[in-house]
Amino acid sequence: MKFYYDTKFCQNLDFSLRREWLETNGMGDYASSSLVGCNTRKYHGLLVCGDGYPDNRAVLLSCVEESLVDSDGEHFFSTHAYPSVFHPKGYECLASATIDRYPQFDYSFPNGAKLCKELMMLKGKAAVILRYTLQHDKALTLNLRPMTAFRHQHSLSHRNNNFNADLEQLSTGVRLRPYHGVSPLCMEVDGKFSFHHEPSWYYNVEYHVELERGFDFREDLFVPGVFSITLQPGEAVYFAASTSSFKAISPDKSMAKAWEAELNTRKANVTLEEHLAAEGDRFILELPSKFTGIDAGYHWFAMWGRDAFISLAGLTFLAGREAQGVQALKDVGAEMRNGLVPNMFGSSKHAYNSVDASLWYIMAVQQMFSYSNNYLSVIKEDLRKVIKGIITRYANGMSAVADDVGLAVTMDSEGFLVVDGGRTWMDAFVHGTPATPRQGCPVEIAALWYNALCFDQELAELLGDGRTVDIDLAKMRATFNERFWLEDKGYVADVWRDGHTIDELRPNMLFAISLPYAALDEKHHKRAFTAVKEKLLTPYGLRTLAPNSEGYIKHYRVQEDGSNKASDRRDAGYHQGTVWPWPLGAYTEAMLKATNGNKTEIKSLLKTVYPLFTEHLMDAGVGSISEIFDAEEPYRPDGTIAQAWSVSECYKLLILLKQAAPEIYGEWEAKIRQGGR
Repeated sequence: MKFYYDTKFCQNLDFSLRREWLETNGMGDYASSSLVGCNTRKYHGLLVCGDGYPDNRAVLLSCVEESLVDSDGEHFFSTHAYPSVFHPKGYECLASATIDRYPQFDYSFPNGAKLCKELMMLKGKAAVILRYTLQHDKALTLNLRPMTAFRHQHSLSHRNNNFNADLEQLSTGVRLRPYHGVSPLCMEVDGKFSFHHEPSWYYNVEYHVELERGFDFREDLFVPGVFSITLQPGEAVYFAASTSSFKAISPDKSMAKAWEAELNTRKANVTLEEHLAAEGDRFILELPSKFTGIDAGYHWFAMWGRDAFISLAGLTFLAGREAQGVQALKDVGAEMRNGLVPNMFGSSKHAYNSVDASLWYIMAVQQMFSYSNNYLSVIKEDLRKVIKGIITRYANGMSAVADDVGLAVTMDSEGFLVVDGGRTWMDAFVHGTPATPRQGCPVEIAALWYNALCFDQELAELLGDGRTVDIDLAKMRATFNERFWLEDKGYVADVWRDGHTIDELRPNMLFAISLPYAALDEKHHKRAFTAVKEKLLTPYGLRTLAPNSEGYIKHYRVQEDGSNKASDRRDAGYHQGTVWPWPLGAYTEAMLKATNGNKTEIKSLLKTVYPLFTEHLMDAGVGSISEIFDAEEPYRPDGTIAQAWSVSECYKLLILLKQAAPEIYGEWEAKIRQGGR
């Protein structure tokens, strides 16, 4: 799908600075900025690399100051923010921006010249290529001043005496490595150029989104000099930034050939589901260590277990990437420790601190198996021992201190898991205290555990290797309904704790319906689903708490009150009403079960989420789906601009509804393609 912005949108900074593009390379590295190329986040940059692991990501090349030179002088077409001013004002030259298979920006200049700038990262390479093509009646000079940062993506750079500004000359450019232990930055040109060594610091570059979010927002960037490149009319020149020389990265290809080779791997996507399937590919990482994992979201997440297993089916098995899905399950399973799979994967150490990541792992294996019985051999040879290890560990319980894990779990007399607070997916903490505690027996943990035990029994019968634990599943299901079903309210309690229910209406109850082995009795499905639909469903996902509940927060970023840091206030509201798109996958599965695939319900859901698949794809992270939204109109997007489980579960919604009602879905999808915005 093509996302096009004309002059009036590009030159309106209130609009264009809020739209961000993203390029990735399949290893967790990325390039990203706003629509006008003015960085608004410390996470923006033209080359942000993890040196083999995404939690190590560093901003090497922040941006480039660009100008076109003719007899009348130097015409800048880049834009940067400084205190109280944008300089240069290159956005005034931006005629249009197009985000399709890669970002493209078209500029018009007073002398009649037109310039097209395009950008791509190379798959599997820590390299980004910028291509410039001139339309004019004579040759002009393109000046590029690389603005470098060389710092971790979570920090900011400032001029310091430890910065080594020495350059190494390459045949096609220069190499800069200011700090020991940090990847070098090679900057090279494919075309006629000269390099002028003019080292300087650009001070107080500002990132407005960081200011809004309450973080440090100013830094100093180092410019080693100027590349002056001759632009002939109609001929493209290439500028590459990479962590090793381009010849080492692509020994048999020029930049032009590498560009074409990369382009040939990128299919033009026409339909919405084709687009989201392709969008999902950016989250699948194949690391140099031969590990296949899932990046939870750009820009600041890395590989998270919970997010990976919830996302895996939509990113891989449903999207035609089965081999990568299988490999991810094998690779993650090999990292199991003490009966837990990691929740956060680190280059030096993993974190085993989630009560549900391991249960979602079992669910991901179950989904893989549901698509084809051919995967039974994979389960038997590689994954069955992981499933048994998880179930055994949970059944025996664990202590955060004694067992050196990040959580405590016990199994009660009825077979349900009792957990400490803040270790479910609603895991925000404020000053060490869970913002949404949910200690006891959270409903989705109970549903996932019951489903895992049922799947374990299914595998035991197929493989003849016996159940992992001996629990009466029929009695367990009856107990679940006695504990959690609220007959007078018509929905499922969110937590059962010490003989009492926490009656908050949250989307977590959906998993008691949507999972293959549903813990909730079928007779309650429709009422529970209806309660979620009426109180939690929005055009952009599901509220995490019903609006009539105590503690409900309408807006993720509440007004300043001077008592807490902005980040504390955001964390406090992360799951207290804030809308998340990812539960839409479970919502769709629950709706199809609860209403027996009712066509009116399908049509209603598609109508409701129409803005998510139209307006939002032109907003925030262009072409992708954000992590969260405000709980009420105008449902402002927030969090990461491209979230794996948002993309995956919204893609699952499309696939499920297309299968259930192809004619209704076809009319809806055609409207999206024909209606533009």
